[in-house]
Amino acid sequence: VNQSWQQFLDVPQPVNAIQYMELWNESARRNFANNVTGTAPQVFSDSTMALYTSGKLHSTNWMKQITRPLAPETQHTINMSGGSDKVNYFFDLGYLTQGSLFKTNSINYDRWNFRSNVNINFTKRLRGSALVSGFTDLKNAPNWPVWEIFKYAENLVPTDQPYANNNPKFPSLEPDNSNPVVMTNSDIVGQNTYKNKNFQGQLNLEYDIPGISGL
Repeated sequence: VNQSWQQFLDVPQPVNAIQYMELWNESARRNFANNVTGTAPQVFSDSTMALYTSGKLHSTNWMKQITRPLAPETQHTINMSGGSDKVNYFFDLGYLTQGSLFKTNSINYDRWNFRSNVNINFTKRLRGSALVSGFTDLKNAPNWPVWEIFKYAENLVPTDQPYANNNPKFPSLEPDNSNPVVMTNSDIVGQNTYKNKNFQGQLNLEYDIPGISGL
């Protein structure tokens, strides 16, 4: 049994809501359009910023909203081998399951695989072998391209809230109707399921023809 955990190694670290508003206000102050010192009002007022400093509103880290720090991966493998001068065999069976890096667990993967090799010496000249292997796997994913989910999660502003009035029953409306907390939820956007089944079998017979070496 092998137990492991997966995690992102390089996740962009966004600014928080206060930093985001301060940067926008600074940009407005330093806007020298027509070579004249900018006199435009603040993009974000002090009262708006106070909602975040007081805790009435919370900064949103969209990547943290949709991902978990670690995703489990478990692999089980069992094999047997043995035999004699006449017969020898090898058998292997494995199972792999991967959890999701999304909090909704909308992406997950399961796979079964097996292999069996049997070699038989019928006579000193006649040999045979049977080789079989195969796998079946199942992958689930939300009905939305994963790269698009990450694109929006990395580009949405931290001042937006994931839910209206902080109520999970009412996700907030984001540009392009692309709220990552919705996009990662297969119960809302639907689910894609990918299934594969593969089997390979091979039978071999070898016979050494008397009097002709190597044939």
